[in-house]
Amino acid sequence: MELPPDFRRQMQSLLPDTAAFEQALEAPSPVAIRLNPAKTQPLNSLTALPWCRMGYVLPERPSFTLDPRFHAGAYYVQDASCMALEAVLQQLALTPIHILDACAAPGGKASHLASLYPDSLVLANETIRSRATILAENTAKWGHGNLVLSQLDPSGFRALPDFFDLMLADVPCSGEGLFRKDQAARAEWSLANVELSARRQRRILTELWPSLKPGGILIYSTCTYNRQENEAQIEWLQTEFGAEAVDWQLPEAWPLIQADVQGIHTLRCYPHMLPGEGFFLAAVRKPAGPSLRPRSAAKFELLRPKDCERFSHWLKGDWYFSRQGEHIMAWPQAHLDSLRLLHGALPIQPLTLAEVKGKDLRPSQALALALDLHRPAFAELPLDHEQAIAYLQRQALYDLPAGPKGFTLAAFGGWPLGWLKQIDSRANNLYPQGWHIRMQPDASTRVQAWERLQQVIPLESA
Repeated sequence: MELPPDFRRQMQSLLPDTAAFEQALEAPSPVAIRLNPAKTQPLNSLTALPWCRMGYVLPERPSFTLDPRFHAGAYYVQDASCMALEAVLQQLALTPIHILDACAAPGGKASHLASLYPDSLVLANETIRSRATILAENTAKWGHGNLVLSQLDPSGFRALPDFFDLMLADVPCSGEGLFRKDQAARAEWSLANVELSARRQRRILTELWPSLKPGGILIYSTCTYNRQENEAQIEWLQTEFGAEAVDWQLPEAWPLIQADVQGIHTLRCYPHMLPGEGFFLAAVRKPAGPSLRPRSAAKFELLRPKDCERFSHWLKGDWYFSRQGEHIMAWPQAHLDSLRLLHGALPIQPLTLAEVKGKDLRPSQALALALDLHRPAFAELPLDHEQAIAYLQRQALYDLPAGPKGFTLAAFGGWPLGWLKQIDSRANNLYPQGWHIRMQPDASTRVQAWERLQQVIPLESA
C-alpha cells in the first residue's frame, strides 16, 4: 500500500533524505527478543543489542508459537527500538522505587521494568479490557512478584497524588512507526488522526502528572514520527507543568538520533538506521516541592498464619495472604506498606496464588510461572517437546509416568509451563483456556520448527 501523501511530506521535513527511509518501510521487519534474566542465560551465539543487555536481533523469524520456552516466559518478542528504554534508565541510577507503566499492554515495557528494578514495586496499568487480559497473561509469564496490575482510566490516578518515583507513559499514538509491519496503520493514518492522538495524549499526561512525586521522572514515548505527538508534547509539558530536563546521553556511535528540545534530551529511532521500528522517547522531571500527605492505607484483612498452612510454603520468601472471593492473593512483605497505600486508592491485582474450589485448593497459572514458586512443594513432571505442545494445546496427556495424585507442575527443559492434575496414568490438563495454542501443525512441522528454534534461539535455563 502506498504511503499517504501527507505523511511523505511530513517525513521530508524531518529527514534530509527520505529515500532510504521509504525503502526500509518496504523491507521485512527485523525480529528481536529480550530474554528474561531470571529464567535464562545470555545467548553466546548472538551479539546483544548495545542498548539492552538481554536484547537480541534474530537472523530469522522462527515459529514462536511452537516454542514452549516462549510460553514459559523465558523470553519476550519485542521491537529492538523499544529496548533503548534500558540504556536511558541505566543512566538515571534510580534506587528501589515506585514505578507506574500507565499504558502497559501488551506488557513488553512493564516486564522490562520489572527485570531492571527487581527490588522496586511496578504497577502495570491498562485501560482497555481486552488489552488488559493480554497484559495479565504476558506479565504472569514473566513471573515477577514485584509487578502488580490495574485497569484504570488515567483519571483514576488522581486518587494517588505524589506516589510514583518513575512513570512511563508509552501513550497511544497515530502509529507511524508501525507502517512497515502493519498495513492497517497506513490505511488508518490521517492528519486528523494525528491531531486526535495529540489531544488524547495531553489528556493522559494531564491526568497522570499529579501522581508523579515532586522530583520524580516521567518517560514519555510513542511509536510515531511527527513532531506534534513528540517534541510538541515535551514543550507543552514544560509550559503547562514546568517539566525540567533530565541529564542523560547515549553513545553517539549508536544508530539513534539524539537531540535537545528546549533543553530536554530526546531520542528517535528510524527503521533505515537500526534493526527496529519507529520510536520516540524523552525524559522529564517534575519540579521539586512539597508532597501531599499520603492517603490512608487500605484496611484489607490478611489471613492469619494458621489459616495459611496449606499454601504458605508454595512461595519462597516472605509473603502475606488475603482472600478475595474464591481466590487466595499473595502480597510480598517487602512492598506491603506501599501496596496498602496503592490498594487504599486504586483497585489493584497482586499475585493470584490459588482458587478455592469446595474443599480443594487449585494453584493458579500465575503461581506456576512465578519466579518465587517453591518448586519442591509440588511434584514435577518433565515433558518432551511433543508432550509440551500437546499440553499447551490443552490436550489430555496419557501414558505418563506414575506419580503422586494431585497437582503436578508440568515443565519443559527446566521451565515450568503450568499445572496437571494427576489421576493414575492420566492427567487432567489445567492450562488456561484463553492461553492455549490454537494452531494444529502436523508432526513433521512440529519437529522441523523445534529443530530450527533450537538453532536460532539456543537457550539455557537460569
